[in-house]
Order: sequence, then C-alpha cells, then structure tokens
Amino acid sequence: HGSTALAVMRNIAKSDSSHFSAALWGCYYAKQLGDTVESYEFLKRLRRIDITAPIVGDWEAMRKLEEQMRKTRSARDRASIHREISAIYAKLELYDEALDALERAYAFMPDDVGILVARAQVFETKRALWGAQQTYRRILELEPANEIAREKLRTGAAE
Repeated sequence: HGSTALAVMRNIAKSDSSHFSAALWGCYYAKQLGDTVESYEFLKRLRRIDITAPIVGDWEAMRKLEEQMRKTRSARDRASIHREISAIYAKLELYDEALDALERAYAFMPDDVGILVARAQVFETKRALWGAQQTYRRILELEPANEIAREKLRTGAAE
C-alpha cells in the first residue's frame, strides 16, 4: 500500500507543487519504503512551501539524526539516536513507527530502562496495554525497586 500511496503523492505534487499534504505524505511514504533520496526531495519541497511549519522542523530533525546514525558505530549512541527518532515519531502521533525505533534502540541496549519506559509509554498511548504490561514487567526484572513500573502494574494502568 505504501508504494501506491507514494505514487499518488507524486502525482499530486506534480500537479500542484505547493500542495503541503502531498509533500508531507510523500516524505513519509518514501521514508517508509527506504527511499531516503526521494524522501529528502519531498522534505526540500516542504521547506520551500512552509519552512516555519513545526512538522517540517520535526522531519528535518529526524533527517539529521539519521545522518548521525550513519556516522556512529557506538551501540550506546545508536540506541540514543533511535530513541530520539522515536520521540519525534511519537510527537507526530506515528506510534507504530515510534515503537519500531524503540525496538531498534532496545536491540542495541537491552538493559536500558529509559528505552523500556519510553516503550511502555508509547504502548499506553496506543492503548496497547498488554505491550505496556509486558514492558513494565521487563523493567522490574532489571530494576526490582522501580516504583513507576510497580505502580503501573499494581493499579492496572497497564492492564
């Protein structure tokens, strides 16, 4: 479906180069399909249309983080960058993408409680409470005295 959506965004953008939504979704779909070059082209179009739009700044920040990712080999730095990318996705209410970024962060730093807390929060926001509950249990495995995780499980906030 992503490639079809991207083709639609291309067509809209061709017919109306100032169509903000087409450029925004084009940027998103190209990125999801792994075409960073086309995603960046759509981002440049977004900047020309309205460089002051907060969402343009968010996509710019994400692009810069991805550039940093290509330059670092440190597991800790890569996890941190994925976590920052996740926060941007969550801000944009793209929660599945936020979780994907947190899973990549977790793969680099599986004992980082901060990554797990962020993951549980995204699960809660999505109302995927089973995922939140499992994550809070993992937090307690790593930090048995973690009161936030204990309270979330005790009160059923994550059930």
